[in-house]
Amino acid sequence: MLFILAVLVHTVAQRAGTAYANLVTDEAALWPRHTVPFEYGASLGVDEKIVLKGLFFLFHAQTCVRFTARRKEEDYLVIEMGEFRTLLPSIGKQRLGGRQVLTFLPQDFDEKRIILRDLLRTLGFYYEIERPDRFMFVNVQLKNVMTKGDTCLQKTRNMIN
Repeated sequence: MLFILAVLVHTVAQRAGTAYANLVTDEAALWPRHTVPFEYGASLGVDEKIVLKGLFFLFHAQTCVRFTARRKEEDYLVIEMGEFRTLLPSIGKQRLGGRQVLTFLPQDFDEKRIILRDLLRTLGFYYEIERPDRFMFVNVQLKNVMTKGDTCLQKTRNMIN
């Protein structure tokens, strides 16, 4: 699953003319030495931890990224389960540092793609809808968008025409 996602990200980035079209460019937002210290939140049970360990294994087997149990690191990720999912996780490591919380719904552990998507965002990958070069590949017909006032589909200054 992760391999396919990585290939897609790399392929689209190559078409955009840069290998990093989908990755945050601010070095301060990248985890040092590709290592993400993390803690399991108290709300996670054994089954949820097994799902996360499986996803971490995919990262470890197919990328240079390592998720490691937190020791004394000041900047770290806490993965929790709750009534509300983290709606828009930080892109990469928080600029302010410290504890960075990622909360998932119980059903997210059945469909791992949501967890994978948000872990990738925490690593510094934008959601596809946020890519600055997306309008090179997609023509959004705003008149066909049902939600009024949804600004995530409109062009911003940092987007390539």
